[in-house]
Parts: sequence; C-alpha cells; structure tokens
Amino acid sequence: MIKKVVRPWKGPKFDWQIDVRVQLADGTWRRAKRGFNGTEKQAQKEGDEIAFALRDDAEEQTVTGEKPKKEVPTLEGFQSRFITEHLEANDLKPTTIETYKYRLRLHLLPCLGKMKLDEIDFAAVQQLKAYIKAKAAARKNGKYSPVAVNHTLGVLSKVLTFAFDIGVIDKLTWRFKTVKLKTTTPKMGFYDFAAFAALVEAATGVGAHERALVLLGGEAGLRRGELAALDWSDVNLANSFVTVSRTLFKGHETTPKGGTSRTVRMTKRLAAALVALKPSPQATGRVLRRPDGSPHTETSINEVMPRITKEAGLAMSRKIHILRHTFCSHLAMRGAKAIEIMELAGHTDIQVTQRYMHLSPEMKNSAIRLLEQPIPEAAA
Repeated sequence: MIKKVVRPWKGPKFDWQIDVRVQLADGTWRRAKRGFNGTEKQAQKEGDEIAFALRDDAEEQTVTGEKPKKEVPTLEGFQSRFITEHLEANDLKPTTIETYKYRLRLHLLPCLGKMKLDEIDFAAVQQLKAYIKAKAAARKNGKYSPVAVNHTLGVLSKVLTFAFDIGVIDKLTWRFKTVKLKTTTPKMGFYDFAAFAALVEAATGVGAHERALVLLGGEAGLRRGELAALDWSDVNLANSFVTVSRTLFKGHETTPKGGTSRTVRMTKRLAAALVALKPSPQATGRVLRRPDGSPHTETSINEVMPRITKEAGLAMSRKIHILRHTFCSHLAMRGAKAIEIMELAGHTDIQVTQRYMHLSPEMKNSAIRLLEQPIPEAAA
C-alpha cells in the first residue's frame, strides 16, 4: 500500500511538501518527506518516484537480507536542512529560531558537529555535558547552568527527532527526558512595594518616557520587546486599556511570545502617564522614545534602567524584565488568582505563573482555613 500526500510548503524554501508512506509485505511502514520546487503535477510525479524507491529498497532488503547502506550526514551538514525544513517551514517565531541557531553555534557544532547523526548516542550526549561544564568553568565567573544545558539538549533532541521523522536516520537511541539534568525552580527577583514606589518616583524625575516605561513594565507586565514595539494605536486612553499585540526582535516586528495578543486594563497612574506623554490626540508611531526623539529598540531600552535605579537608591541594574516579575509578584501578593495572572501576563503555561503564587497570602490563608472546617462524619 502506498500513501502519498502533496501539500503546499509552509515557507519560502519550497513550493510543495511531499510525504510518502509505503507499507511492506510484513505490515511495517517506510516513510519519506521531501521539499520540492515545481508544478503540482511535477510534485505528484516526484512523489511516485519516491514511493517506487522506498518499495525497491524494501524488496532489495528482503532478497539480500541486508538493508541498503544509507549515507547519513553530520550534524554540521544537516543543520541548514533542519533550520529551513523544520524551524522556518513551521513558521516558528524569529526569537525561537534564533535561540535554536544560538545553541547550535555555541555548543552543539563545536562539540558534535563532525559526528554523523546516527553516531550521536548516549555517550556523545555525556560528552556534550562535559564540554559545556568545562566551557563554563573556563569563564570568569565559572557559572554553570543546568537549565542552559537542558535547553541545548532539547535542541539536539529536536534535530535528531526531525532527522528520524524524515528518514535520514533509522532510530533514536535516547530521549530528552532520559538525559536532562535536574533543575530547581528559579527564584523570580522583583521589587517590593516600597522599592517599586521609589523606582516610579525616580523615573518621574528622569522624564515622562521613563515614568511611562516603568509603569508599563511594573503595572501592565510588558516585556522588553513589547515595550519597544508599543504603538499609540495599541493604547486606548478613552477606555483605559493597552493591547499587547506586537514585539520587537533584532529590529523586526513580530507577535508577542506565545503567538497571541492580550489586553491589559491600565491603572489610573499608568493611564495618566500615557495621557501626559501623548503629544497630540492624533499622534501615531511608537510610544516610548529616546531623548533624541527616536523610538526605542529592544536594545536601547535596557539603558534606561541604570539611571533610574541609581536615582531611586537601588542597586544599579539594566534588567528591564524585573519590572514584569514585579507586576506578577504584586498581583499574587494582593490576592489575584493564578489564572488571572496568567491571562494578564500572557503566559502560555500555568506552571510559569505558579512560580509567583507562593507569594499569595490568600492561598496560604485558605489552606489554613480548611483546618477549621467541621470534621467529616466518616473520619470522626
């Protein structure tokens, strides 16, 4: 039995994706996926030829008892195909694609790049772990992050799984869950209520844009790229809400993390700060700008924090993201439910939100109140 699917390719690399599966006499299946440029009729013909090749290889194996030798590429030779046919073809966010490229460039290619994909076994993974640890020890601070190691292992696992899915390798000798390192839940740094109040006061003294930036981060939860990308068309001053529908990454505008927009009701002082900032009712373009009037980038926006933290008498920092942590933490401390924080912050996983919930006094109080309830009769 032959199953052949020819569908339009998602992305600029190819015109068509050809997906062919052939069932052998023993009931097992063989599969091949390819990209193809040309007309649909030509793609269908190419699919037929792939099917015939799969069938012929299977028959040869049956007659000789040996599987035809397959030329397996190295990790270095396969990376471009992984990027174009998997990452870009599936329309992953530019930030995600860049993260994969970064992990490949930083650790995977230097350590395992010359190895063939089917040679990257459990021993090679242990070699990679040792390589990353040694590289970390050679740095000035000697910092070693199990989370970063797991991210790298996750990228390698995705590469090999994709190679297996399209028939480049015949089996997977290990799985990510069997090799990842144990990690602890990170503590989320944030400004307490007094420190945040000092930060807002200091930002007010620095300038109107700086005050708006601190409030957008600390009272609306915008990420760094979302702050830089915020447009006046996203700000509804009449109804007092902000729509977070875009972010900047290396100068390119894209959708926010998670791929969906969200709407956040403004606090009174955030709304007042934006009213004071807007040059005219008809103003358009980016909201937050540098002293020379040019719009902020996701890089330049980091330079705002050192002066503000210094003016506030806090430890000098470039970390804009701490304002978002402050937003989530303050909501939890004031009794907001996890699902409410998740929606306002734009988290796609409730586990991320749960990192803040230990700060919620309501969760602790409601748990203790359970002890005051009448004892069930069955347990009495």
